Amino acid sequence: MYAVGTYLLYGKLGVCQVEKIGAPPFQEGEEEYYTLRSVFSTSGELIYIPVDAAVSVRLLVGGSEASDYLDQIPELKPEAFSSRKPAELAAHYQQVLSSCGPKNCLLLIKEIYLKEKELAAHKKKLGQMDSRYLKIAERLVCEEFAVALNTKPESIKGQVYAAIEREGTVQ
Repeated sequence: MYAVGTYLLYGKLGVCQVEKIGAPPFQEGEEEYYTLRSVFSTSGELIYIPVDAAVSVRLLVGGSEASDYLDQIPELKPEAFSSRKPAELAAHYQQVLSSCGPKNCLLLIKEIYLKEKELAAHKKKLGQMDSRYLKIAERLVCEEFAVALNTKPESIKGQVYAAIEREGTVQ
């Protein structure tokens, strides 16, 4: 069980903080729920998930681990995946993000970034599906690392792309 005040990564929604543990206001009973609030959302929305639910919730990585991941970006070798079928592309991106792990998010960011560079060389742009999943991966990893390193997601995004651009990383 996570304690009140704990920061968690909740599925593809991003970083949340446990505000309360107990029955939600819309349900009577003895089942306990986590009341989560998104750390970077301005909507003030609360999320209720059962304490014993099998949902994709995990603790954030620590600061040193986040730094290590950032240092490893130039060595990451993303899978080159290409398909003209949106369903296949979405399935590939969902599979990469299924663990919601930072390494997979970084691999996906790098994969789509390299794809974008290749398309730009032919005066083409990324498709909607690519852009959508790139934003999801960026949000997840940048929010998580921002909390771990006590900075802003925008700062982490800059560090991620600077690491991708380092000598020898763009093919």
